[in-house]
Amino acid sequence: MGNKVEDFLYFQDLCLSYGYEEININLGCPFSLVTGRGLGAGLLDKPDELNNLLTNIFSVSKCSISLKTRLGNLDFDEFEKLIPIFNNFPILEIIIHPRIAKQMYGGEVNITKFKEYYTKLNAPVIYNGDIDNFIQYTNIKAQCSDIKGVMIGRGVLKRFKFIRQN
Repeated sequence: MGNKVEDFLYFQDLCLSYGYEEININLGCPFSLVTGRGLGAGLLDKPDELNNLLTNIFSVSKCSISLKTRLGNLDFDEFEKLIPIFNNFPILEIIIHPRIAKQMYGGEVNITKFKEYYTKLNAPVIYNGDIDNFIQYTNIKAQCSDIKGVMIGRGVLKRFKFIRQN
């Protein structure tokens, strides 16, 4: 997470020193301590700032860049303005969690908006959100057969009681 190209360059040098050649930029963190500083999902309702940041990053990056994002910070319609920005860059892949930041991890994922938006992106898309069993996985793949993949994280941890459920 970051919102300054200088921070990216520092992190990139660190990654390269350990042999890593891909960096995932986290535009999905919903926590107010992060978003309030214009980091994580806090950049999603600032398309001009995000475009400037990505322009600067891609102009100096020696690594492949992927993104993890939500569909917005405060509103699902924010993503519509981000699509042309994302499509201007050679993004390796985009991992989309179909909630907005203000939802945190509660409420329903917005499959309707995910399906509306992901097909407009040039980069391959990975779905991420509340997959904790095979039926949910096959349902997403059936609805969105051309996605690159499905990321399983908190959902599987909930299933095996590694994290507390609400």
